[in-house]
Amino acid sequence: MKKIIALIVMVLILSGGNCMAESLNNKQQNIVMIASYTANGDLQNLERALN
Repeated sequence: MKKIIALIVMVLILSGGNCMAESLNNKQQNIVMIASYTANGDLQNLERALN
């Protein structure tokens, strides 16, 4: 269930009618990825994203 929620959040943030991904800076995009890895329990990618 957490994976589905994380995927939905990523899709909503990174896509949309006005292509929201272009308006996010690198730091904001990394926050989205860190949240996704955390929600999925993907510790290997989470560690890389945090460093």
